[in-house]
Amino acid sequence: MRELFVATLAAACCGGVGYAAASSTADVSVASFSLPTALPPCGIATAVVRLVRATDVPIAIERTSRCQGENSFPRLDVTAATRFSRVPLRTVLDVLVALDPSYAWAEKNGAISVRPISAVHDMSNVLNSSIPAVSLKQTTAAAVLSHLLAVPVNGEVDQNVFDFSFAGGTLADALDILMRADHVVWDAGLIIHPDARAADGDPSLMVSLRTLHGGGISVATPVRRLITPTQMPRP
Repeated sequence: MRELFVATLAAACCGGVGYAAASSTADVSVASFSLPTALPPCGIATAVVRLVRATDVPIAIERTSRCQGENSFPRLDVTAATRFSRVPLRTVLDVLVALDPSYAWAEKNGAISVRPISAVHDMSNVLNSSIPAVSLKQTTAAAVLSHLLAVPVNGEVDQNVFDFSFAGGTLADALDILMRADHVVWDAGLIIHPDARAADGDPSLMVSLRTLHGGGISVATPVRRLITPTQMPRP
């Protein structure tokens, strides 16, 4: 087995993460984690899910349209792996996005997301569409998602009830605030329905909310319901 071992003595000696000593979410200590030395197509989503479960830190992921359905969570081969021990979460995230340079990670207001670099500043990206201020009292994650997307949402992510306050910004910003408020993970991406010209004039946005270790809910809605025609994503 070929592997690279990464460790630091500066991190906390015990537990999965060390919130008390962390100045930001990305500074929490990861006790033990492994990443393959190469990722399969769409494998970054699988790696993010594994990292969330290993650290109990919510990390959001935006998928490309190619990484939906049966390509959602490809298997990772860790025969050749980088092994991390007692390192800051940012160290693992840096190595992860280096394995797929089309992605970058960012921390904003204490929430970490992993998104395609091309999507972050693309104003036609539906996750960058504007959402007005929202204040909901004694609400649930499903109710907040329903409000943000303006669609009915069946089921619940968990049994938590909380106050949700969003000062306004992008849809991604609002999902980040929800992620922090209920300690859940968001996962989003376009669903493309190609026609005979391999184009799609009416793509949908799929958003999933999951607990850190399992179940959750998903909802899809046409992008045209969320953004103006001039913002419509290019096929």
